[in-house]
Amino acid sequence: MIPAYAVVIGAMKSGTTALFQTLRQHPAIAPSHVKETNFFCLARPRDLEPRRYAEHWSFDPARHRWAMEASTNYTKLPCFTNPSVFAHRLAPARFRFLYLVRDPVERIRSQYLHSLAEGWIQRPIHEGVLEQALLISNYHFQSMPYLASFGEESLLVLRYEDFVRGRDAAMRSI
Repeated sequence: MIPAYAVVIGAMKSGTTALFQTLRQHPAIAPSHVKETNFFCLARPRDLEPRRYAEHWSFDPARHRWAMEASTNYTKLPCFTNPSVFAHRLAPARFRFLYLVRDPVERIRSQYLHSLAEGWIQRPIHEGVLEQALLISNYHFQSMPYLASFGEESLLVLRYEDFVRGRDAAMRSI
């Protein structure tokens, strides 16, 4: 049984992949086999078993203290509404959430350019930003379910800009 999980719940286009790649190098961290398990978005209540979640890691209790994943879908309310509630059902496992955020305007711009390059959207940005992109950048709104389910001590908000400027300082705060 895995006793503790570190979950990067950062907004998309806020450096979650870079943070995941940096943290996966720590010897006490077992990274998930796939960065974005999306387990708590895809799970049905009857599937929420610690054993099923633990299948995403090669966790060695003699070596690892934390199992880590990074799923940006965990902060995409209202598209995915229950990730924090589902995670809470896996008690007694301990959860810590790393919420990587970015200047909202820059995050929306980056998401727009990424979506344009992937062919997911065709309209120019001046015709309007999708409401979903605005909601993803409402970090207070996105963090509320985690605070309600796990408490303030379980959530560390880390700014993308600080992470980029000083990875060592960011790693110390984590």
